[in-house]
Amino acid sequence: MLSIVHEEREILGMDRCIVGEQICKKWSFSSFMQEGILRHHTPLLDDDFSYLGAIIFLAHFVTNSDFTGEMISIDGF
Repeated sequence: MLSIVHEEREILGMDRCIVGEQICKKWSFSSFMQEGILRHHTPLLDDDFSYLGAIIFLAHFVTNSDFTGEMISIDGF
């Protein structure tokens, strides 16, 4: 998943984690939620761990993976 984030940053100058965090900020979501959205692909960054980012990451991984850990493509996404 991290490679997708890097590709988005390279091509678009930002990634969907940043866009999601900015939307949460605009809608006055809590700073906890903003961080969770921003860090859902990088819950562990250096020595900093985002608990909500990890929960969102795990939920995404579990719901979009088969038993081998391969990501399942849904309708070409």
